[in-house]
Amino acid sequence: MAVEFLAVKTKSKSRIMNAGFLFMITMTGLATATDGVTRFHADGQSGLQAGDEIEIRLEFTSLDPSVDSASLFIAISRDGRVSAVRYQFRDRATNAAAYEGLLPEAEVQRLFARVRSAFRLPKHRRDYDPKLAYESDGFYLAIKSNQGKYREMSGGLETRPDDVRALVMEMTELWKRLNEVPPAYAYLTSRPVEQDRLRLLKSKYKIDLTPIESLSADLQSLLIPVVTQPLNFYPLTQEQYNQLKSGKLAVTFKNRGYELTMFLSAKERA
Repeated sequence: MAVEFLAVKTKSKSRIMNAGFLFMITMTGLATATDGVTRFHADGQSGLQAGDEIEIRLEFTSLDPSVDSASLFIAISRDGRVSAVRYQFRDRATNAAAYEGLLPEAEVQRLFARVRSAFRLPKHRRDYDPKLAYESDGFYLAIKSNQGKYREMSGGLETRPDDVRALVMEMTELWKRLNEVPPAYAYLTSRPVEQDRLRLLKSKYKIDLTPIESLSADLQSLLIPVVTQPLNFYPLTQEQYNQLKSGKLAVTFKNRGYELTMFLSAKERA
């Protein structure tokens, strides 16, 4: 069933974001501009050196319900290989299409340099007003090193400096230069639940989070990397998808809460 748990206020008007897919708890938390650099694995954010980075990951989530497949996940490797998944929310269904391709070396170097620079910029644009609650498209941006360290930021795009907004919007157009490829049966991604939201889900909405440690060995081996690594889209087989959809996609691991989201490919929805 769908679960309502996020209210985004703009002036005197309150807007409740509702979405659900099977037992999905949605990821609309990205669309709220109250978060800065995420605390997800904050101990892995330091120590990156220029030239050590091997991958950029971006997720962009549009609030506009009228835009088809407006949300995107894209991963760019240092060697220029690019993979992307586009998806859409439609009531309780999500469609996903996959793309792959190769970017020129000079463009890749430029993107890595711009992403590095983005993490040195102020958290917010100059005219940001902390007293306002901004309703905005959401984003997640991460850069990973060859030692497994990474930096990441997430939140509402509208509150970010101009250079960050320009970078994100440029990257959201890259999929148009890629080749569409057969998608996986479905995709799985996750997002950590902050402690205050975790308490809200348990107390107000009576949601019982399933400990990953209590699941079968097969599901543990699938889900542990999903919740312990930077945001990614993990391909699922039909069998894995059926296993997950029969359970609740709100889980804990080592006493931390996570929201899991599954995206069924467009060809399977047809």
